[in-house]
Amino acid sequence: MSESLSNDIIGLIAEHTELEAADIKLDTELDSLGIHSLELVEIIMDIEEKYDVEIELDAATASDSIKTIGDIISEAEKLVKGET
Repeated sequence: MSESLSNDIIGLIAEHTELEAADIKLDTELDSLGIHSLELVEIIMDIEEKYDVEIELDAATASDSIKTIGDIISEAEKLVKGET
């Protein structure tokens, strides 16, 4: 994973959770941060806006397929690099 991209996304997540970015790790589960489906959709929208990408996720099932911070970063990284 790109360290810069990871740090940017962790920073966005920190803003949403009001936690310190240093406390958020790739294997941190979203539930442990209090991030549930609506908050996850908001984070994904922020990532899409910042990187001008579209993350193909059904809002109703996004929390089923994305469980950790690393999952979010992995999906975003694929799109930013042009992989689909």
